[in-house]
Amino acid sequence: MGLYHTGQVCLSGHPVNSNADQYVELNSRFCGRCGAASITKCAACNAPIRGEYEVRGVVAVGFGWTPEGYCYNCGQPYPWTRDGIDAAAELIDEAPDISAEVKKKLKDSLPDLTKDTARSQVAVSRFKRFLAKGGSAVADGIQKIVISIATEAVKKGLGF
Repeated sequence: MGLYHTGQVCLSGHPVNSNADQYVELNSRFCGRCGAASITKCAACNAPIRGEYEVRGVVAVGFGWTPEGYCYNCGQPYPWTRDGIDAAAELIDEAPDISAEVKKKLKDSLPDLTKDTARSQVAVSRFKRFLAKGGSAVADGIQKIVISIATEAVKKGLGF
């Protein structure tokens, strides 16, 4: 049987310490990559952020840790997920040559890119069509943000 250690993550989503409860000397109040404050608990429910998963008696070497996008306890998005969705929505509003209706559909689909649900495939289809037009700094920016917040299955569906 295993257990999750507490993870420490900056508000931008950069992993700080995957074992914040065990290796407290590696904890940092602020991120070395972006300067944002770091957290170890969900702001909505105070549940610890899941860090590295440890199986007693098993040594795993060379595996990276990626913080989850949503709290396992209350289901709320972590700040980095919410900020990524909001930033992509802002860029969608600046996209040239697409109608207000298409912009709304794209923005409404953003949360579905951060989860593995049946709606994720609808979102993937919409974003593939949008990104295929490409060629603009806005589309490139949206692609980079989506890569940072999307699930692995969604990234694969988008061809990233």
